[in-house]
Amino acid sequence: MVQLLSDREFVSGTQLGSVLGISRAAIHKHIVKLRSSGLPIDCVRGRGYKLVRGIIPLNANSIIEHLDKSVRVRLNDLHIEQCVDSTNNYLQRLPDAKLLHGAVCLAETQSAGRGRRGNPWIASPYRNLMMSMGWVYDSWPKAISGLAIAVGMELVEVLAGFGANGLSIKWPNDIVYGQKKLGGILIDASGESAGPCSIIIGVGLNVQLAETDGAHIDQPWADLMHDLGCTVDRNQLAADCAAQLYKLLQNYDEIGFAPYQARWGKIDVLSGRKVSVKFKDGGQRLVGRALGVDSLGGLRVRQAGAKETVCYHGDVSVRWQ
Repeated sequence: MVQLLSDREFVSGTQLGSVLGISRAAIHKHIVKLRSSGLPIDCVRGRGYKLVRGIIPLNANSIIEHLDKSVRVRLNDLHIEQCVDSTNNYLQRLPDAKLLHGAVCLAETQSAGRGRRGNPWIASPYRNLMMSMGWVYDSWPKAISGLAIAVGMELVEVLAGFGANGLSIKWPNDIVYGQKKLGGILIDASGESAGPCSIIIGVGLNVQLAETDGAHIDQPWADLMHDLGCTVDRNQLAADCAAQLYKLLQNYDEIGFAPYQARWGKIDVLSGRKVSVKFKDGGQRLVGRALGVDSLGGLRVRQAGAKETVCYHGDVSVRWQ
């Protein structure tokens, strides 16, 4: 249904019914359901239905066409969903590791999108990028703690290709523009300590965030359209992100984080800043100056008295001062 709608001209219920082989009443019910999910559809009696201008739905064929052939043949499966609880959860429910490896899920809207530490991920439906990729390694990568910021660095490169310049990363998983959050990465990893490791990388990027949705976000935020002036084809963006993640994941277990550590200083928004690090148990708090990251991706913090502590992804929350 969604792929039959256009943001340029109206399509009548009769035309939609003829293509789909259902009644106009059934078409109306589908339209009501799509609008309730957040898809902006104009309805005009006597003319039919039209997407609000600028809304281009995610399309599997379009995404695949944008992929280089070398990536296209290796990605396991591409799932495009109108609504899921979260794209990470969707991939977690796949019944077999073979189905997870190289699988990609994209959703137009999420009913329970997740950020780090269980925080909700808020995104205006049909206007942003919510995507997850699954991967399976024979054993746990030694530098698993640095994977989120390695992903962030790859995504910053992708976004630069769309004209989004001046982006940085706030350790451990935020893509920022100035001090405003543009995107985030969520890593879900599972497996036995001495066995295979299943990894799901969730990516949320603000392409066009409505002010009404942004009001529910508890920190300053930015989006590609309004703050950076970028007009983005989400299908091209999804394809480029998938290709870059594939490039990263195919040998991350072998090369680790070291190549990213060498580049980190150019993109690190916390470098040299005084930071407050709060551990997830809500108890101990560490205050010091950020000194970059170590070879595994841990944040180096120099406290009073020149004592240095390394904090690893998943253990802390960082707020700059």
